[in-house]
Amino acid sequence: MAVVAGVTVAASPSATAGQQFRTDVEIVRVDVVVTDNDGAFIDDLRAGEFTLFEDGARQDIVSVELVDLAARQVQQVAMEAGVPGEPTPELRPAVSAGDLGAVIFFIDLPGLAFKSSIDFAESMQRVFAKVEQLSLPYAIYLVDMAGRLREIQPLTVDIGALQGAAADVRSTPAPVSRENLFHGGALDADAGSANRFARFTERTRTLYTFELLRDFVDSLAHRSGRTALVWVSTGVDLAAYDTITRPYQITGQQDPMPGVRSRSYNPDLNVLGLQRELHQAANSVNVSIYSVDPSTLADFHLGGIGLKRRDGGAEDARGNSLRNAAHATGGDVFIGWTDLDRVLVNIERDAGRFYLLSYVPPVGGEGEYHEIRVELGRRGTEVRARRGYVRYSESDRLSRTVRSALDLPGTVSGFDVVVDGVRAREADGQAILILDTAVGTGAEAVAGDNVVPPGAAGAAGAAGAAGAVPLVDGSSLLLFATVRDRNGELVATVENQRLTPQGSSASMPRIGAGAPFYWTHRVAHRLEPGDYDVSVAVIDRGSERIGASKLSVQIHDAAGEWDTSDPRLVVETADGSTTPVIGGQILAGLRVFMYVEVYNGVSPEVGGRVLPFAGDDPLEPTAEVGDPSDDAAPGEARKGPSIALTAEGELHHGSVPLMAMPAGHYLLDFYIDDTGAGRSRTVRLPLQVVPPR
Repeated sequence: MAVVAGVTVAASPSATAGQQFRTDVEIVRVDVVVTDNDGAFIDDLRAGEFTLFEDGARQDIVSVELVDLAARQVQQVAMEAGVPGEPTPELRPAVSAGDLGAVIFFIDLPGLAFKSSIDFAESMQRVFAKVEQLSLPYAIYLVDMAGRLREIQPLTVDIGALQGAAADVRSTPAPVSRENLFHGGALDADAGSANRFARFTERTRTLYTFELLRDFVDSLAHRSGRTALVWVSTGVDLAAYDTITRPYQITGQQDPMPGVRSRSYNPDLNVLGLQRELHQAANSVNVSIYSVDPSTLADFHLGGIGLKRRDGGAEDARGNSLRNAAHATGGDVFIGWTDLDRVLVNIERDAGRFYLLSYVPPVGGEGEYHEIRVELGRRGTEVRARRGYVRYSESDRLSRTVRSALDLPGTVSGFDVVVDGVRAREADGQAILILDTAVGTGAEAVAGDNVVPPGAAGAAGAAGAAGAVPLVDGSSLLLFATVRDRNGELVATVENQRLTPQGSSASMPRIGAGAPFYWTHRVAHRLEPGDYDVSVAVIDRGSERIGASKLSVQIHDAAGEWDTSDPRLVVETADGSTTPVIGGQILAGLRVFMYVEVYNGVSPEVGGRVLPFAGDDPLEPTAEVGDPSDDAAPGEARKGPSIALTAEGELHHGSVPLMAMPAGHYLLDFYIDDTGAGRSRTVRLPLQVVPPR
């Protein structure tokens, strides 16, 4: 079964996410959270107690499963009471927690008071410090005070990484008080002018926030399971302002027009339209929004917001934006909770335990939004589920899946994709970026197993997919890539490129753990000087699983000047051929070469040494790069001669052999010395040598 954005193409009525195959039967999956009046999850429901409607018409439910990610269990739910479901064993290797669920934080810093942002970041730190193991992966994104969306932490189950990300959130520059903006010299005006300016800035922020959230959730279309999106904010303003009706005063000053202030608000129809687009986008990609306002009444003055109500009353236009988002998407809302630690624990528990309903939708209606309603024949229960979806054609689903993975590669949890970027130059001096991509298909591929070198200047990257699982058919791999400048403009693309299989684990470096094969692709892009962001997505058409990675690279302007390429490591395989080292790993016993080019050089030579290291501290050097045949005793510094590069016009190039190294972590310390040109360069590359499997 292949699941894309909550719509599945399957060969049988079962919606178990572990079955990865395709036919022409479309299945829609609906994740349902059922709680009692006290908020406790109800785990003894029968399939026959659920009733599901699409566009008001009752649908036949073909499968009901109880998913418990903390217990790593998926249980088929029986139709009638008294007939126990058959629990599966632990989630099979073909099913990862990332397939069935994830928690992604969307921290709206401009929508938070200073104290609130600090309190929430500290709560994240405390919660992650208390847990020993996460049942599903987390990611953290933040909107900074310039309105830029920043990836603080891609999806991971690494608790240490999440603690560090929470610390980064805490150290991010805090919001500026609106009161300081209005009355600290920025605006020397009367209260009426301050209010008009405040209304303008609030409406602008409201429109921008809804658009950003809508685009963000739309970029989660590649995810097959339920995503809990934690929107951390005081909300956005749903009210329409004019000179007659003002729902509240933002500055808290005396109203310049007393007696005309309404106790309710007139909704802004344009804002409501964007709110509806957000809700429909979230439902279409199986995203449930959990709205968290960490403010207390004492925080409102600090943020200069001046709100008087946070109880969902008629005046709470911001709070209602949070409640509406949670209610419309099957999430939950937490406003004014003093125990933020408990809020985060509740969200993880809610995101990791739910019923998975599947049904075959009616024929037709492609490109349209279809409403979903789930009812339960048991009193005293609360049912939360997404309220609809857009039905896309197969080609549209594929296009959305790839585009969303390229937009937010840090949220992809399919399989391991590693990308290395090498900067070089063509014969005419034009700068190029060479991208080497590798994909692991091992049965034991897991998160965090890849060691990723940062490259000479950060021109390399990787995504160790959280909970990565093996591919079904590597021969159906297709690669897509985008290169964007720092303004977000698209400057290069790669589409529908097939990857090349590269040998077996007996002779090749691994991608993931124990990969029997891996697939590679190389492409070069001509780029002007500047900073670029590169995203790569690889989709397996056989299973519609997807993996993604990204890197950032800086191309400097060195035309006509002395310059070098980024060094490239290549490994000699058993048949005598060579292949690039991607992901900074090789197998023990293989010969490694460092290839480099020098432009506009005179007499460049290359040499260096190998440094074993533990953590970030290199130990004493154990070998010089160069002639590997010298007879120095093991453990002694091996002094090898520098190697002169071969000249071809303005280009010098060559490769330096490294001796075979035992398993361990190393730092390759290279120097490029051109005495004739009076120029030199030093490069350090990390390398992990792993035992053969």
